[in-house]
Amino acid sequence: MQSTLRALNERFGSHICGEGGEYETLTLDCPAFKKRIVLKETELVVLDDKDFATVAYLRIKSAILEEKDSEYPESIVQSPSQLDSFGQSLYDTPSITPSSQNVQGANYENIASFNKSLLVRRGRWLAIGNVNSLCDASVSLTEEAQRCFQKIKDLLDAEHLDLTDIVHVTALLRTMDDFASFNQVYSTMFGTSPPARACVAVQLPTPYRISLECIVHETTDKQSRSALHVQGISYWAPANIGPYSQAILIDRTIFISGQIGLIPATMSLPTPSDFRKEIALSLQHAKRIADVLQYQNWEPQGFVVWLVDSRNVPSAIGIMMEVIRKESQTGIASPPVLFVVPEALPKGAMGEVQMLAHCKTEETLDQDELERPSPGMTLSILYFNNTEEISTEQSRDLRNALSLKIFHCTTLEREVQTFIDDLSAGVAITLIPVKAIYNGSFPFDPCRFAVVSTH
Repeated sequence: MQSTLRALNERFGSHICGEGGEYETLTLDCPAFKKRIVLKETELVVLDDKDFATVAYLRIKSAILEEKDSEYPESIVQSPSQLDSFGQSLYDTPSITPSSQNVQGANYENIASFNKSLLVRRGRWLAIGNVNSLCDASVSLTEEAQRCFQKIKDLLDAEHLDLTDIVHVTALLRTMDDFASFNQVYSTMFGTSPPARACVAVQLPTPYRISLECIVHETTDKQSRSALHVQGISYWAPANIGPYSQAILIDRTIFISGQIGLIPATMSLPTPSDFRKEIALSLQHAKRIADVLQYQNWEPQGFVVWLVDSRNVPSAIGIMMEVIRKESQTGIASPPVLFVVPEALPKGAMGEVQMLAHCKTEETLDQDELERPSPGMTLSILYFNNTEEISTEQSRDLRNALSLKIFHCTTLEREVQTFIDDLSAGVAITLIPVKAIYNGSFPFDPCRFAVVSTH
């Protein structure tokens, strides 16, 4: 059969693997089958008898399952290790303990700052922050979600854009018990190329149950947007567990969906529970996804590591520092890292990793151009305990950002709210109340606030 397919390829240019719809296949036997399929009676049905491209299919009228002999021993099917060399090296990394640990929990003196949605444009990039809907107890979660998306639609419509232009969504829920109901609404909003997504449960102020942040890219050429949307079970990386893409590549920026430590072949978390393995798997998944999109020709721009138990912070820090060490060997600047303790994660996971990455251009690969910045979206992280710690330069940088995610694990005092209100005049801000925040650089101290800015 291979010789026939190669001959057709040389003569007509058809793809040997049938990509493009040249043909469909049915596997009758393979080492993983306990029995083989035997076709007893078939019929060739011609739909379009053209001289150049006849369209036909094989109708199977009768088939049976047949026992297999010993030529296919079960031992021939070897399952790969759950962790590859990269993942195993992370798993084996020793922990690094921060100087102190302090879990506080967030709250609001005034929820007015939370209920401000704003769309901001910087060239072809747009961001929408703090998308929520103030609803009373009689409104269902489904309706609240629909109202949130209607806000997004209205804001995009004013820019002559629509939901298909969204490349990444951060979905914040008050409880993971609402995950299924939220997904039901979410799945109706996007077509075959849904945006990448991260979904976590945080301490949203009452009565809010949903808050969304969207990153949008305007393009006249839809072919410039690449989406990885794999739903098949494999040993490679987890299939989608929701209506999102594993990653979106546009304008040399790779948005990777939040990765939890699922075992791809079973779509289950490691048993017994093992935080280190979950985080190692999460990072392995993110790396494999980026590799598929860019053939290893990429570099990370930053990480947000979510972990539901602050006692796992030392393990998370040790693993991420090993990631940074590996990246530093390639000659690029160390990407920023943020450690955050939320309320809960999907499927009861103990950890989740978000990663933003850049495609390397030929210029950045040129040894004479290593100082040249990569194009696309950039990410930076600022940590502080009060606004007096923010320098004039840092404040100016925040005001020039496209979007700001402001993580906080303490009350938003008046001066902080004033600072946020001042920034919100020209930046898309999303407030994210969490249990604890840890600085991603030595000595990894806990802090009250962290701002993840994208430019």
